[in-house]
Amino acid sequence: LQAVADDVVVLVLSGMSGSGVDVYIKSTAQMLRDCGVAVRRIDTDQFLGARSDACALCQQCYEKRRIAKVYRCTMCPEALNVDQLNAAINREAEIIVGSQPFVEGIGKGVIILEGAFVFAVQEYNDIAVDARWWLSNCNTARSKKAYLQKRRMWDKPYSKTDVEYLVEVEVNENRRIWRTIFHEER
Repeated sequence: LQAVADDVVVLVLSGMSGSGVDVYIKSTAQMLRDCGVAVRRIDTDQFLGARSDACALCQQCYEKRRIAKVYRCTMCPEALNVDQLNAAINREAEIIVGSQPFVEGIGKGVIILEGAFVFAVQEYNDIAVDARWWLSNCNTARSKKAYLQKRRMWDKPYSKTDVEYLVEVEVNENRRIWRTIFHEER
């Protein structure tokens, strides 16, 4: 990872589904834009690939809930394709310095790294220095609902409560939802 320009700061905002991190990121980006700062957001979850070795969290999921064993985990920090993510960060740093908001603003830029797993990779903590936050959520039902809504899979009939629908989804739907929440919690 190349050094980010002196006038460009990296901010890591990460959190569990349903913790409010998405709303927080949008609000933070807008606040910075209103102050004349050039802002670029990178969703690091878009750079998840397949982990090459065994995942201890997937093994725990299997032991606790008898969820089928996973051949290659795609939902943990070790599944991040850091080469592609580093290239994206460097590309965004170059773009931001030449952008109109940067040149006509206050000459400062912020790259926001968002996603559930980026916070667990040390080199991104290093480049963000003290500008990194994790938003947690202890309400698993809300997390599952937010996960389904974000992926446009929330199709609850009016005749059911959220809890009833989540039970139905967990029984009928694949177990990926539970594994994702489990990985985010850990």
